Amino acid sequence: MAIEFVCPACRGTLRVEDDAAGQTVRCGECMAVLRVPQAEPAVSVVEPVAPPAELVVESDEPAPRPRRRTRRPARPKGRSVGFWVLTVLLTTTLFTLLVCGGVMLAGRPQWRIHESAAGGFRVELPAAPRPDIAQMTRAHLPPGVRIEGTVLLLKLEQYAVVYRDIEPATRQTLTDDDILAEAVKGIKDELPTARLVRDDRVTVSGFPGREVVMEVPGQETGVWRVVVAETRLYVVLDSFVVTDPQLLARRRPR
Repeated sequence: MAIEFVCPACRGTLRVEDDAAGQTVRCGECMAVLRVPQAEPAVSVVEPVAPPAELVVESDEPAPRPRRRTRRPARPKGRSVGFWVLTVLLTTTLFTLLVCGGVMLAGRPQWRIHESAAGGFRVELPAAPRPDIAQMTRAHLPPGVRIEGTVLLLKLEQYAVVYRDIEPATRQTLTDDDILAEAVKGIKDELPTARLVRDDRVTVSGFPGREVVMEVPGQETGVWRVVVAETRLYVVLDSFVVTDPQLLARRRPR
């Protein structure tokens, strides 16, 4: 029969063999020196015995080591590893969806009407006009030449209107056909490796123009529409319409 008793110092429970009754033992938790009670009470509270100067062992046999009850270690506070793995996976998935969705939207045309007060025209654009269109298209514009338009980033497509006022001296000395021919020649000179596919005469908002289609090696086919609106020269898109009332008032019948 084992003797079980409580350490009065640390309140830990000790268990020894019944033949250790009356012997002195040490608590395994707090190392206090205790005397084992008799086996009559199942559990008894005993007073600690002050350690003597010299410990006298009453028996030649070593004192039995009391058995200790092991305590289950407390569960650490905080999130588990599985929680953080799941969080990282969800965050990565959400970020991927946002990025992919943003790229798809960036390349999807959303046509809208662009009215230019400065240029006196109206045109359809697949995205909002960009104030940095000149930098985006890397256009080297000479003095007096302006550009308005946008770029579809995913498709790398440019939609722009380039225009300038015609100097009065040029307007008096050159005809509409002369100005158009000079403008078309300038486009061809900018693309020396391109092949001319088509060069047709067109009329835009009642003004004379030329539509030039050229194939650029390694790139898509380019379409340029050049329009002379009395005192202004435009290089425009298909949906281009002149809206400047002064230019429309001076329009001559063709």
